[in-house]
Amino acid sequence: MKKIKIFPKMFIQIFSVLAIIIILVHSLVYFIFPKTYLETRKEKIHNIANEISSNMNGKEIKYIEQTLELYSKSSENEIQIKDDINVNLESDSNSLIIEEREITLNDGEKINLQFVSTADMQKDAKDLSIKFLPYSLFISILFSAIISLIYAKIIKNNIQEIKIVTDKMMELDKETR
Repeated sequence: MKKIKIFPKMFIQIFSVLAIIIILVHSLVYFIFPKTYLETRKEKIHNIANEISSNMNGKEIKYIEQTLELYSKSSENEIQIKDDINVNLESDSNSLIIEEREITLNDGEKINLQFVSTADMQKDAKDLSIKFLPYSLFISILFSAIISLIYAKIIKNNIQEIKIVTDKMMELDKETR
């Protein structure tokens, strides 16, 4: 850097390093989110499938159909139980989760229940990022500016003190330490 005074120079250097770290961390969050989201969703579907299928064992087929229909309507897109599931087959980022459970009806007949969930990982990650990352970036950059300002001021004061002592030593002041 050219002939910039020491305080602005220190501030710019520290702020630049912190800004790069912030951008890297936020980028990692953006790219890692879909994988963790999918794993969390798989675990949730697995637990729901276990719970529902254990509650359905030994029940009548009509009761099972009514309960599954009611659950499908109230699940808010977590697990839909219907013939036509909402899947965008053109998307490269769809994830289809299928959990299959065998249950025994009250008459001893065994049937299979399939729990199906779909998710568009890139869309979900993008939506989450658009929702939270701007706030996070703003707070992080503000925090970085404050930390850079404080740190640069502390360093400047120390350097200023060294400069004063050095000037006195150059004048051969015997009281200087």
